[in-house]
Amino acid sequence: MTDQGLLPAGGKVCVQKSGNAELLHPLEAAFYGAAYAKSRVHFSEITSLRLNNVLVSGDQGYVFLPDGSWLNVCASLWSQNPRKVRRPIRWLAGKAGGALIHLTGINHENRAHFAVDHLQRYFSARQVLARLPARILVAPGHRRWQAGYLKLLGVAESCLVEGTPGTLRVEELLLVPLLGGNTQFGDPASFQAMAAEMQRYIEQAGWQVPPAETAARPTALWISRRDAPDRHLDNEEALVLAARKILGDVEVIRLSDLSLEDQIRRLSRCWCVIGAQGQGMHLPMLARGKLVVILEQAHLNLDPGWDVVFRDMAELAGNRAVRLFSGVGPRVHDQHWLYPEDKFTTDLRHLLSVLEAHAAP
Repeated sequence: MTDQGLLPAGGKVCVQKSGNAELLHPLEAAFYGAAYAKSRVHFSEITSLRLNNVLVSGDQGYVFLPDGSWLNVCASLWSQNPRKVRRPIRWLAGKAGGALIHLTGINHENRAHFAVDHLQRYFSARQVLARLPARILVAPGHRRWQAGYLKLLGVAESCLVEGTPGTLRVEELLLVPLLGGNTQFGDPASFQAMAAEMQRYIEQAGWQVPPAETAARPTALWISRRDAPDRHLDNEEALVLAARKILGDVEVIRLSDLSLEDQIRRLSRCWCVIGAQGQGMHLPMLARGKLVVILEQAHLNLDPGWDVVFRDMAELAGNRAVRLFSGVGPRVHDQHWLYPEDKFTTDLRHLLSVLEAHAAP
């Protein structure tokens, strides 16, 4: 292929300039104090590459140049041991003709990582390039659900090409590294624009419950992690009962039980979203005007982690967000945990009092 309106073969283009931004957190400031009123985020310059005749290996889509060298321009790959990277097998390689945009990579199987990390790669490239390649390369076994997210950005499922656990020879590949930075999603302005576009699609598709119906039956939505392999909130049922005593109607959902459209419809009819930190808490980026409550282990802190990412995502999408901490022990990765019921009740009542005070004229 030649004239794609993109880059010359082997060319580069900047899809994200380096910079800093200040994010405001009014609800956390009201709940915890002025020290939590704002944060600064930093993001690096990111350059896309257009490559010819490369080999793509494994479900994470490792890219190898014609001379056999591994292309590790993405920061997500820098800590990987090269000996553990799946190498291509040339004589068994399948072939993908034409131009593809690379949209697999680290943690592609996680819905939050896909929505935050990988969708941003596509969106940022699209903002800069005159025309995108006709097709998008996604990880094997994940095309169906990833197509649901890409649909919100106007991409038809027919434009997706499913990769292979083995080796794929690609005629032309557009590679955009992860946008990263200490926000996970790169430039906040770009993420904000992407979330707004996805929300517009949802509105035009009629997936939102009418506001009158929502007002007539105010509902809180609890996103459960009981279907996740780790980091269960072990006393979730007790906390849901406590929340119902304070908030009224609380609907509990597991994302694995619902299509993306059904998740969005339930999201649209709630006024409040609650859940333990985990991939399900990316869902509020598809709505605005919600109260988002992120439950996290251990103690209040300013260290960047996924609780911070989910808070920032929710706020950039047009919601109010706050993190509530269990106050118990250090944060332990990949282990089940508890949020004391009495502390949860106290924290939730305090949050409502803060909201009421800020709503007063």
